[in-house]
Amino acid sequence: MSAGGRLTDRIRTRCLYTGESPRWLKGSLTRLDNLRPIPDADESQALLESRVMEHLAHGGAYFAHPFGIARTRITSDGETIVHLDDRTVSESGDQHPMSTYALDCLLPTRGKGIYVPRADDLRMTVIRNTDLGLTRNGVRTLVLRRTAGTRWRSELADRESPLRETDDDSLTISMGSRLTWHWERLDLAWLGSGLLRRIALFHTSSSAYRVTSWRQRREWIFELDTRRDVPLGHDVLLERLMDRVWGLPLRIQRASCTCGNDGSRAEGTMKSCVFCLVHTGDRVGVLQLRFRSVPGAAGDRATLQRVSADPAWLDRVLPAQGESSALEVPA
Repeated sequence: MSAGGRLTDRIRTRCLYTGESPRWLKGSLTRLDNLRPIPDADESQALLESRVMEHLAHGGAYFAHPFGIARTRITSDGETIVHLDDRTVSESGDQHPMSTYALDCLLPTRGKGIYVPRADDLRMTVIRNTDLGLTRNGVRTLVLRRTAGTRWRSELADRESPLRETDDDSLTISMGSRLTWHWERLDLAWLGSGLLRRIALFHTSSSAYRVTSWRQRREWIFELDTRRDVPLGHDVLLERLMDRVWGLPLRIQRASCTCGNDGSRAEGTMKSCVFCLVHTGDRVGVLQLRFRSVPGAAGDRATLQRVSADPAWLDRVLPAQGESSALEVPA
């Protein structure tokens, strides 16, 4: 294969993993040696990215892309830019800008006698147009990028006064005196960062129309809901996650798959396949993937249309009755 052909294949594969725009990749990484597989973050950067991933993925809402993250861009100089969707719809049906949702996930919350620290170790570094810079230690940074028209400053100003507790002149996402730390966060940083950098896999390599996530100590759990008449298709996602070149160093530790047991299940019961993945080496942490076959609600497709979900993706994960669904498999 020619160098041009190899470059095209790498661009296509990287788009599958990161959600990146092919046009941007072609324009910014024009040489084959510049388009290496997705790099790992160092320990400090990995912890920052993992914390952002943890909190953005924790809320229950409807998104056009997994957790409202359209793509994760790793620039040639190593900067991490997380591109957010335009908006999201909550469980109650209320529509919000993704900037509002992101700040609700990351900023501490104060009520009468209640303080919820959220991402209590993050600080803001810069607010520029559609970009909001985040850091943990003032050295490593991550940029949240929203669509044109985003007003980070006005949204932050609404939250600043009731949250300020110190004499520090800088606006912080949390107060250092409130810092609570758990070693489990550091242990799973490699996993959270690795998944954030491959966030598009939940969109391109899964038949799930909705993904939710939470953590339990040293285990990170993802539930992927697929409508009952659509194949779960978990093999594609697992294969790409564990790919030796583009994926993470993961192996299946244990699995419980019910895909072949449809005939033995009562009508109306939920089918679920669970896979627990661990590091191929000695890193601590478990990634638990729960692929669930669910009835789905009549309004799910309409809700996802409200957040401008891609019509082709909707036809694949929530096809009209009588239509088939299939995952794209790269050549």
